[in-house]
Amino acid sequence: MDVFRTDRIRNVVLLGHSGSGKTSLTEAMAYLSGMTNRLGKVTDGNTVSDFDKEEIKRKCSISTTLVPVVWGKNKINVLDTPGMFDFVGEAQEAASAADAAVIVVSGKAGVQVGTQKAWELCEKYNLPRMIFVTEMDQDDVSYREVVEQLTELYGKRIAPLHMPLRENGKFVGYINIVKNKGRRYIEKDKKEECPIPDYSVEYLEKYRETLMESVAETSEEFMDRYFGGEEFSVAEISAALAMNVGDGTIVPVCMGSPVNLQGVSNLLDDICGYFPDPSTRPCAGINLNTNEIFEANYDFAKPKSATIFKTIVDPFLGKYSMIKVCSGVIKSDDVLYNVDQESEEKLSKLYVLEGSKPIEVPELHAGDIGAIAKLGDARTGDSLATKNNQVRYGKPDVSTPYTAKRYKPKNKADVDNHTYVVILNTYAATQLIGRTNCVGESISLDGKKYQIIGVLQDEQSGVSSTQSERMEAYIPYTSLTRLSDSVLYVTTFYAASADENSMDAAESYLTQKMLERFGNDEDAFTIVNQSAVMETMESVTNTLAWMLGGIAAISLVVGGIGIMNIMLVSVTERTKEIGIRKAIGAGQFSIMAQFLTEALMVSMMGCMAGIALSALILKVAGMFVSDMSFSISPQVTALAVGFSAFIGIVFGIYPAWKAARKHPIDALRYSG
Repeated sequence: MDVFRTDRIRNVVLLGHSGSGKTSLTEAMAYLSGMTNRLGKVTDGNTVSDFDKEEIKRKCSISTTLVPVVWGKNKINVLDTPGMFDFVGEAQEAASAADAAVIVVSGKAGVQVGTQKAWELCEKYNLPRMIFVTEMDQDDVSYREVVEQLTELYGKRIAPLHMPLRENGKFVGYINIVKNKGRRYIEKDKKEECPIPDYSVEYLEKYRETLMESVAETSEEFMDRYFGGEEFSVAEISAALAMNVGDGTIVPVCMGSPVNLQGVSNLLDDICGYFPDPSTRPCAGINLNTNEIFEANYDFAKPKSATIFKTIVDPFLGKYSMIKVCSGVIKSDDVLYNVDQESEEKLSKLYVLEGSKPIEVPELHAGDIGAIAKLGDARTGDSLATKNNQVRYGKPDVSTPYTAKRYKPKNKADVDNHTYVVILNTYAATQLIGRTNCVGESISLDGKKYQIIGVLQDEQSGVSSTQSERMEAYIPYTSLTRLSDSVLYVTTFYAASADENSMDAAESYLTQKMLERFGNDEDAFTIVNQSAVMETMESVTNTLAWMLGGIAAISLVVGGIGIMNIMLVSVTERTKEIGIRKAIGAGQFSIMAQFLTEALMVSMMGCMAGIALSALILKVAGMFVSDMSFSISPQVTALAVGFSAFIGIVFGIYPAWKAARKHPIDALRYSG
């Protein structure tokens, strides 16, 4: 996904009563924007937002989902929230990160308790808002009644932008009140201009009058023109709406049918046209370095800072901290300081979440919403900043539960058969909890709380122990049968014996049980003994070691022959020098020591060059392979130096001996 500037970002939370159509609206937005190539349905369990197994099963949202929709030149970060009061905390977290809200109202059910709660939440966070009435394709839906209910509750702030067009009771189009023109749907969201029917004129004039009054109140000039009977242009109305929607004095009302893609493109246009970008909204925290107010105001030119408004912990994907950038531009290789946990966090990657799908991005500008993976110490509500500019922002105000229940088992059988327990490996414990000493704490798997009863050390992990960065969680098979509806598709099981001596007995027992289960069909299953696997791996490792050792030996012999040839050439070229040294009294030992020293020096020079080249290669490799670190062992280096010295001396003995054996008179007569 592309990187978007602050002025091209709209952060919108969808609020409303459960079942009002928020997820269907999000799905329609994603489809029209081209993010998805098929229109999912809540009833089919294939929407972008409701991807959790429990959500699919219950056909309702239970957690907030981020769906970034690119519309024109803008990116709309859609926060789809659950409407059920059980999960009100999810909506509150999303509202704290949003800059505007769309309150979704069921055209069939009308204004409900969830609608009013959504309005109150917008008032709390001072969010500009629109209202979108869904289910307009149903025959018994009255848009007029919904508008009247809203007007009765919230007064003149309610300003309908559209009116439905119906023929024979069917929803076929709408009237654009701003442009005072009719539109007929010809194919899903595609439309064409049509005349305004007579039956709509009365309410059209009423709604348009309300809209014109709101426009007139934006300035004295407009007020004079309004009382003078002058009409406003479409551009003037749109500009006035953008101003009034931004400060909350006007709440536009739109409508459509998301399941038929009707009215959704209008809503996306209105979001981009009327809702403010983040830079127009205030955002301030406390600078702990100076104890002064830091006005971030989503300014990309100010020091980096962000807040974590939601934490996602997935047993398979890992931990994601959803952030909203308050100032600056956060990049994937930044080092940020967690002000609340007093720890530095090295960012590995930045993501934009498309439902359950993480999309990697290089940077996030001020005002944007994204996610950071694997922040070990981070918690919801924490503030991220630079160490030189430690800014702490306010935490999301989440409601306290009205009631709480605790279940206690009556006997040990209940504990053995029905308690949800889990054993984690070291990496999983670090990523999910933040530390390894977490026995007794809980994690969530598929919406169920599992108590941690143990943490495997790296050497204890029986599965993929060589993969150090792999999250592993072990649960009882009885728990698996309750967790998954697809247990029949589990094809691999791991069993552990009490000790090494009972491995064969355990294998025999498992073989007998599997034969009984599969009717003595030996081809129906395979049992792999880990000790046999380890023996095979050890055999392969030994073979490779011998092969590499042979290659090294051949290389040493070739290198030694090279040194010997060099020294033989040196002895030949320096024959007269040898003769002179012997003539003035040098003995055979002295000559031999000289040439052995030279051979040793040649060998050591090659050794030093090899060590330096190896260090350079490892350093370059480390720059390209971020997940691995390379180093040269001092013991290996010392061993290499020793072998090089040995090769230099061994292969230097013959040239040195040949030099030492030369007769002085013959050497002096040598002419080359």
